[in-house]
Amino acid sequence: MKHKPAENPPGLPVDLTRTTLDELFNSAHHVFMKELLERIFKYLPAYVPELTRLIARPKTTVARFTAGATDDLTHALVFVGITVAIGFVLQAPTLAKGHDFLTIVGSMIAFKIVAFLAFSAVIFGVMRLLGGNGEYLKTLAVYAYLVCPAYLAAVVLDLIGRGIVRSHDEQLAARLVNEPGLLLGTADYDAFFDKAPGLASVYVLVYLTQLVVLVTWFFLCWGALRQVHGLSRLRSTMAGVLAYAAAWVVAPSLNYLAVGIFGSGRPPLI
Repeated sequence: MKHKPAENPPGLPVDLTRTTLDELFNSAHHVFMKELLERIFKYLPAYVPELTRLIARPKTTVARFTAGATDDLTHALVFVGITVAIGFVLQAPTLAKGHDFLTIVGSMIAFKIVAFLAFSAVIFGVMRLLGGNGEYLKTLAVYAYLVCPAYLAAVVLDLIGRGIVRSHDEQLAARLVNEPGLLLGTADYDAFFDKAPGLASVYVLVYLTQLVVLVTWFFLCWGALRQVHGLSRLRSTMAGVLAYAAAWVVAPSLNYLAVGIFGSGRPPLI
């Protein structure tokens, strides 16, 4: 009696050996990117005006966004999600070959959630220590809004810095992708400066601009957190100093977490 050959399940290729893992990963990557871009474009009409208002008048806009509605935190987290998605899309082409984009994105989301909760807890803790009466969820929502413009600025300026290095030395730029880290203070930078002092100086300027923008932004926006906790300017300033000091205590733990996950203190995506 002859047995009828088993039919392949619908949707599966007849010969799986013809489909390599790389092709499967690339296919999943393209589908994921397509869906991600569709979601970003869907929310852009509402997101861009809100981001513009947030940058122009951060304290007033955050106060309006967190005026007491029950969906304050939900809106804040959606806003953060769109911001991070835009940042990931901008950085996707910079990933080194062999990196699985989906795995990196999943790990980055988990890492950012931990960092996000850690720093918001630090801010909440020092505010309450100095007599603040705000709720943690409200603090979390305010912090979520304030971190978004800073994150986009960091991504754009980092990409500009990488572009400067790439325009000088493709191999050095590729090495920075595989071994992410600061170029300043290394023998590579010294060689960069010797061959192209102008470009090297611009690279330093971009790096310093990134630091100045981030520090200035949070300095200008700290009042939004002060209002949530009802602190005086003096106590708010003291809270800012304590939060800055506490952040330096938390940062090494996050650095070791990044090393454990990604193999480097600097993750492959910002």
